[in-house]
Amino acid sequence: MDRIGNFLKSWAHQQNDDDFVDRLHYKVTTVMLTSLSFMIFAKEYGGNPIRCWPSPEWTGSWVEYAHDICFIENTYYLPLDQKPSKFQRGPDKEINYYQWVPFFLLGQAILYNLPSLFWRNLKSSSGLHVRAILSMTTNAVGNLEFDEIAKHKLAEFIHNTIKYRTQKRQNQTFLQKWLCIIERLQGDSRLAILYYTKKILFLLTSLYQLVLVGRFLGFSNTLWGFDSINQLRNGQTWEKTGIFPRVTMCDFQIRNIAGPPKTFTIQCVLMANMINEKIFLGMYCWICILLAITIVNLFQWWNNLSNSSNRVKYIYNALIAGHSIRKIEAEAKPEYDQAQEFTEFMTVDGVLIFRLMEINSSCLISNDVLYEVFRIHFGLFDEQKQKEREQEEQKNDDR
Repeated sequence: MDRIGNFLKSWAHQQNDDDFVDRLHYKVTTVMLTSLSFMIFAKEYGGNPIRCWPSPEWTGSWVEYAHDICFIENTYYLPLDQKPSKFQRGPDKEINYYQWVPFFLLGQAILYNLPSLFWRNLKSSSGLHVRAILSMTTNAVGNLEFDEIAKHKLAEFIHNTIKYRTQKRQNQTFLQKWLCIIERLQGDSRLAILYYTKKILFLLTSLYQLVLVGRFLGFSNTLWGFDSINQLRNGQTWEKTGIFPRVTMCDFQIRNIAGPPKTFTIQCVLMANMINEKIFLGMYCWICILLAITIVNLFQWWNNLSNSSNRVKYIYNALIAGHSIRKIEAEAKPEYDQAQEFTEFMTVDGVLIFRLMEINSSCLISNDVLYEVFRIHFGLFDEQKQKEREQEEQKNDDR
């Protein structure tokens, strides 16, 4: 129970290591699906999801039994111009999803959280303390305590972390490098590869959801949503198409002590299907929108991180902005060659961290911290000022 509680607490807490598109998947879509699931559950299991037209001679208990058995067992759609006696009922004619809609929606919500769980559990394997770094800068927004000392300590921590990871890999023996095949292939891009993988998993999850919803509703065509919307636009309602029918037929048997079981066929109204139609068609459109947004977002991240010139350009512009924020007249503006060398030191993962920092805090904070890392890397910070910072920090500790 503690693990479940910790998971729910971490899920509800604002994450600072993703972007808006990620939150559309694991937060917005999850909340939407969960809310719809509870709403349908209350309607179906707390209200009257189905109402059947019983025979006039049936008593109250018979009527209740008919309602219950027709809800539990599958009903089937029969066009009004066909007679039940001539209708060939088969498994493909049955409507067998309406009882399971709330549980299916809840399962969809869980699926949309799996890529995010993958990212949260494996990002620490990159050797970079992503959560700690980004939490500090995110909390720094509007926090007056994020002063020069805290900023320098954070920049020093980032610089030492990247430097240590690079040295650790360089100090490996030839045999260790070849034995750690996965680590060798990932190099300085392990965090970026994990982030790409999360994006791809979100993409695959949405594609799978389209197929899964179609199979759940009994459609063999993945484009069933567009077909259904076109049919509605052309005035072809459920009476003609049989899609999400409101009126269905139900067959059930009653044990007869004196002879063989009696079979009854009654007509029922599936009131929940009116809501189900709107939910699943709306969900189909939402998933298609998510797919389009995620594809564009994935290519944007790929272009920003995998293209070396774009990485250098981003670092250079951020350093220029950070220099202008500091207004240190004794220090010249960073040169483009320095930005190239610094980008190589930062690696792809370092660039990813600062891009996420910019998204989740602000460009002012990310540029300022990045410039401080740059100053530490090239030894530009004033040692005298550093001693003053340490003395000030010591005074604060003594208080």
